[in-house]
Amino acid sequence: MSTPKAAFYGDFSTERIRWEEVGQDLGCQVCLAPDLEALRDQRTRSEVIAVFADYRHATEFPKIQACVPDARLVVCYPFCLPLLADELVALGAFHSIPRPLSASEVRQSLGFVWENWMRRVRNGRARYAAA
Repeated sequence: MSTPKAAFYGDFSTERIRWEEVGQDLGCQVCLAPDLEALRDQRTRSEVIAVFADYRHATEFPKIQACVPDARLVVCYPFCLPLLADELVALGAFHSIPRPLSASEVRQSLGFVWENWMRRVRNGRARYAAA
């Protein structure tokens, strides 16, 4: 099993987070992917399990999901912008968190994604062993 990766899609240059520490507790690498080309590149290196995407890239969400179909999409939106959960789900979101990002919220969201990913891995192994 490869080391899972969480990609931050879009411009996260203003965030004050220690990226290398965010996924450390879960053994998950974190990378910045400003565009689809960078996301594709990350996908070839290891399994991308989460894409934290800036809400301003909503029109690209279908392309992001096509690029990494097994990854869970977490929408990052400005705290002052009231987004409804139904709207985010319609965009394909697994979860959402406000910006500016808090390391603890990113870890918690990544924990939700990681648990979902581990469940899929375990179920896949069980199906493989039963065959």
